[in-house]
Amino acid sequence: MVRTTDKALQPGAVLESLATTGSGSVALHIGLARDCTAGKPVYAVDLHRTETTHADLEAIEAQTRSKWPEVRDLVIAHRFGRMEPGEIICIVAVSAPHRGEAFDACRFALDRIKELHSLSLIEIGP
Repeated sequence: MVRTTDKALQPGAVLESLATTGSGSVALHIGLARDCTAGKPVYAVDLHRTETTHADLEAIEAQTRSKWPEVRDLVIAHRFGRMEPGEIICIVAVSAPHRGEAFDACRFALDRIKELHSLSLIEIGP
């Protein structure tokens, strides 16, 4: 499942929506807006998306499920707009029978998200 929003992301809600029947592990990644980059302060971030971003995230979900068919469920939640340091930008949650598959699938999905050209992050600092 893919969710995109300009509202605050709630990790508890993501975990509650994750199907875990037959799972022995859940891997969860929570990406935060940084308060500094390369030693320089960041006051806020603006994360912009294009009209293809949601579909791009759905393609990443499909690729991940294809690569790890034993994954029971996968949720990608991504926020857009202006965020203060410490606010949640992205959540990737994966349930699987074993921790290896859950962690590997979570990392794969996250790495693909970081490669998306339909996302653009602007850090605002001094």
